[in-house]
Amino acid sequence: MRVADLHRSKPLPRKKGQLLEGLRYVRDRHDLLLPMALIFVVATFGLNFQVTIALMAKGVFHTGRSPTGCCPP
Repeated sequence: MRVADLHRSKPLPRKKGQLLEGLRYVRDRHDLLLPMALIFVVATFGLNFQVTIALMAKGVFHTGRSPTGCCPP
């Protein structure tokens, strides 16, 4: 990569409706819609281990947090 050929563009000013315009753009581009939908599903249901593990410890195993990191006495 030639650093001399790189140039920084000026940021666009914020306007009302930019978020909706971006969502409409993704909706119209099917090549972007599928990967973004898959990321949403995985992030929503697959990456919430902190919540899932805490709920399982309390509801399924009837335990809580232990200071020793092991099973309660």
